[in-house]
Amino acid sequence: YQIIQYQLKKKMPGNFLIPASSVKVLIKYDIQEISLGENWVHFRTPEGTIFSSRTVEGEFPDIERFLDIEGDEFTFPGDMRESLNRANVFVKKETDVSNIPTVKVKVKNGELILTAQNEYGWFEERLKTEHKDAKFSFSIGIEFLISLFDRLKTCKISDNKIGFAGDSWKHVIAIMSEDEE
Repeated sequence: YQIIQYQLKKKMPGNFLIPASSVKVLIKYDIQEISLGENWVHFRTPEGTIFSSRTVEGEFPDIERFLDIEGDEFTFPGDMRESLNRANVFVKKETDVSNIPTVKVKVKNGELILTAQNEYGWFEERLKTEHKDAKFSFSIGIEFLISLFDRLKTCKISDNKIGFAGDSWKHVIAIMSEDEE
């Protein structure tokens, strides 16, 4: 699983759920106003463009217990961003919202291994890490991970999840077991 929590600066007009496909479009724009209607929510940009999305019935689950991570801090290698840019060439580019282009990150024996593939080939690069005893792996959207390196170079690792956090956001990913790799 992956969970992202973002604290908005402005109060929302109410609680609502919208499809992930709507979110993927909306995050590309500077939404300034939100209006909640019957089974619809409307979003307005500074230019006056209005996006409308049907709301989804249901209650959003309580995710707080997943977002708290007690564990060791892990510092990524300084040259990882350049490696991610190279890996991005070989990431499968899907158009379906559920198939975000991902890269696999694996850490073991003092190495961080990045892997990616598409229909034209594959990519693997090994980077040295100062964490000799760390052992974990996860998959993540490569564009998201690249953008993370503008803001932070560390994460927290627990037995079963990895967490990234900023001033107003948290991103938690389940760590793969050896069987899932």
